Amino acid sequence: MNGSLALAKVKSTLDNNLNLRYNGKVILKNTSKEDVYTFTPNDFKLAQPT
Repeated sequence: MNGSLALAKVKSTLDNNLNLRYNGKVILKNTSKEDVYTFTPNDFKLAQPT
């Protein structure tokens, strides 16, 4: 890899909001305790700019 994101897995330990930033964009997501969320660079294509 060239230092770019291949895959990100995030496990929620609380029922809380997730703000995930990458490459000038942000994904905002409500999470549920113990759920695992997987993100790839394609998920950020439609994300909001930061």
